[in-house]
Amino acid sequence: MLGIALQYGVELDILLAANPGVNPRLMSVGTELIIPEPEGAGLEDIPSATPVPFSLSEVDCYRTPTNGLWCVTAGRNGGT
Repeated sequence: MLGIALQYGVELDILLAANPGVNPRLMSVGTELIIPEPEGAGLEDIPSATPVPFSLSEVDCYRTPTNGLWCVTAGRNGGT
C-alpha cells in the first residue's frame, strides 16, 4: 500500500484508515481501495470560469405540420 500512497500523494496512515477492512499484506489484484484526496487538495485547486460576453439574435419561430413549433436563434461570442 505504500507504493499506492506515494503514487496518489496520500499519507500511508490516511490510506490505511480509509480502508480498515483491507490487509495490506494480503492484497490481491482487483482489491478496491478508497483513496482520499491528498492533504491540501480541494476546491481551491479548481479554476473558476471566466465570464465571456455572449449575445443572441432575435428568435424566429416556425409552426411544423404537426402543430409543433421550431424556434431558432444565433449565438455570438463577444457580445455584439
